[in-house]
Amino acid sequence: MKRIMSMLLSTALVFTLTACGSGNGDSQSSAVTETTQEMQKESTANEGENTASEENAKLKLMYWESAYTEPLKQAVAGFQESHPGVTVELEVPAGDYETVLLSRIMSDEAPDLFMYFGSSVFKMAQNGYWGSLDEGSAWVGDLNPSFKQNMTYEGSLYAYPLDCSGEGVFYNKKVFEDNGLKVPETYEDFLTVCDTLKSKGITPVALGAKDNWTSYHAFSSVVASFQTLYDEEFGTKLYDGETTFKDSRYKDAFEVMKELNDRGYFTEGTMGVDLNQAAQSVAAGEAGMLLLSSYAVSVFQDLDPNVEIGYFPFPNKEGESAVVAFVDKAIGYSPSSQNTEICKEFINYIAQPEVLSNMLEQVKSIPCADGIEYDMPAASRELYEAMKDHKVYAFFDSFWPGSCNTVVDKGITAILSGSGDIDQIISDMDSAYQEDKDSVIRPLLVY
Repeated sequence: MKRIMSMLLSTALVFTLTACGSGNGDSQSSAVTETTQEMQKESTANEGENTASEENAKLKLMYWESAYTEPLKQAVAGFQESHPGVTVELEVPAGDYETVLLSRIMSDEAPDLFMYFGSSVFKMAQNGYWGSLDEGSAWVGDLNPSFKQNMTYEGSLYAYPLDCSGEGVFYNKKVFEDNGLKVPETYEDFLTVCDTLKSKGITPVALGAKDNWTSYHAFSSVVASFQTLYDEEFGTKLYDGETTFKDSRYKDAFEVMKELNDRGYFTEGTMGVDLNQAAQSVAAGEAGMLLLSSYAVSVFQDLDPNVEIGYFPFPNKEGESAVVAFVDKAIGYSPSSQNTEICKEFINYIAQPEVLSNMLEQVKSIPCADGIEYDMPAASRELYEAMKDHKVYAFFDSFWPGSCNTVVDKGITAILSGSGDIDQIISDMDSAYQEDKDSVIRPLLVY
């Protein structure tokens, strides 16, 4: 989850998996220079030199999510079996992952391989912290085009996207079936579904706005179909001064939130209801739908493993819809490693469908590539298939400064409280963007 991921890890966890013939060839790091430009030049030069043989090669792979430990151990064992003499050490560091990782990079102690947040791949590449991958690798053609773009900087691939999250409508299939409802194809159909549920005493859309990030994600699902689908280059044009929020369809998206609230479709007293309470109402059949990210799947499974949850993208008035999705975790290698070619081979190894399928089935995540098959929960499967059939866009706030997030957060809260002035919210978004435009980094503008 982009807005709620905690990177605080309380205990250092290190596993060393040793293959036959392993030795003590620790990776050495080249000096990290003081400027981004110099780092990029040095990284490119080192990348061509660091091609040590597999004999006695030792790699360190750093990551933050302990759920990946067992599947990574299995992947490492398979890799080492096919690469005698290579040892791969896994580490989950204590403390804040990002702080620890960047500190090691700047101290010439970068791990050979490491996971990072998918939304920040370009930053790692821009700063020379990740080496480029081979465009000719077998897995490249299987990537969802949107996710491939997320992994690309200045025309080169810098990371492999391991898993992703998506957003939209998660619904109780039994509630729909019992009330003769079908997945809505248009916004009007969606309103009809809500009316039917409300007439039966069932809350149409569960919303736990006490956890304010949940309403933010609900809004994101609406934005994709009501704004982004019609103006994919909005972020770039906004940056170049060719448009404003006032000239966009963001107003339409806010008006959808207002209409759903005014019609009484959201959970009663939503500002005092948290996510677990909202999800519990859907699992129990007291509510029909939940607008959230795929984090909802794990929430539902924790509440009731037997509840049947489905997924569909939020539809617009024209009967079109888009999927908001973003890479959660990506893996790349340090160009300062003494074993860059072996690092690339490891990434190619885990990108194999059978290897990645085994990993993602255990961590219950959604793949970013075609051909990854395993027993996914129904909602995850339907989201995975929807990403193949619909336009996929990044999280809507990826091209604006944090001050715009604050405006949107406050605006949605005001709308749900019955006092939101949409024109004022839009005006405040334009003001915040112009005031803090200097903090926007252009590579983030492209969806």
